[in-house]
Amino acid sequence: MKNGENKINKRYIKNLEYHIEGTKANIKYSLDRFDILIISLSSGGLIFSMGFIKDILPKDIEINFLLLKISWILFGASIMINLLSQVTGYYANKMEIKISKNIIRQEKKNEMIGNQQHFESMKKIFNSLTNVFNGLCLFFLIGGVVFLIIFVSANLN
Repeated sequence: MKNGENKINKRYIKNLEYHIEGTKANIKYSLDRFDILIISLSSGGLIFSMGFIKDILPKDIEINFLLLKISWILFGASIMINLLSQVTGYYANKMEIKISKNIIRQEKKNEMIGNQQHFESMKKIFNSLTNVFNGLCLFFLIGGVVFLIIFVSANLN
């Protein structure tokens, strides 16, 4: 009976490992889509709001554009910070490659190139910056949408 349990556990563990790999692929897909969505939605918010002013708002009414300008600033900031996120993500991956190559060198009993601890600390910094920038992008995008909605509701009677 113990041998049968061992086979079941091995199969169960193997299934969990496959599940983990599939979940990792889903996470990667989600992260890849996040940047595209931030850029698309922020750009769309800018284009929509500019068209809204030109084509929808009556020409003869007095409009306070402060809310709209704040919305534009937030959409623009979201796009610019997303670009910074791309740069920090790039450098985090470059550090990861250096770290991995050094681990391979170490396993092959070859001398490591550079300072491994420095590479790891730089990767950590770049990863942290990327996470902060992604959070700010989302925050600014949501803020831009909120201010745009407030502007639209205040100017359409």
